[in-house]
Amino acid sequence: HNTTRVCLIYDTQKRTHESAEELCRSCGSHLYTLRTYDKFKMLQNLITFHAWVGLDDIESEGRYVWVDNKEVISDTWLRTIYKPSQPDNGDGIEDCTIMIRNLKLLNDYQCNATAHTVCETIM
Repeated sequence: HNTTRVCLIYDTQKRTHESAEELCRSCGSHLYTLRTYDKFKMLQNLITFHAWVGLDDIESEGRYVWVDNKEVISDTWLRTIYKPSQPDNGDGIEDCTIMIRNLKLLNDYQCNATAHTVCETIM
């Protein structure tokens, strides 16, 4: 049985997506990624705020990748963790991703908007 331990850093100052990722990198980490159902549920149980996660389509519209290794997320997993009818690239400017505090699902969001930050470091 393999267990991966993760250390989370939560910052209450609202930041843009870029600023949030810069903060994480300055701590030797990156924005939280939701590759597994367990990690998805863990974040759902923890947050009481809108928070950036490490998933975006900045480089290529509609091609969502994890910030730590640029691996493309599968369409099936994308539909599982995003709220219904999302991501929709609203107004053509939503390339970053937040977890919505009350729905506990993901939504694409303007990268220059602000939200709280959750960083992760693999132990």
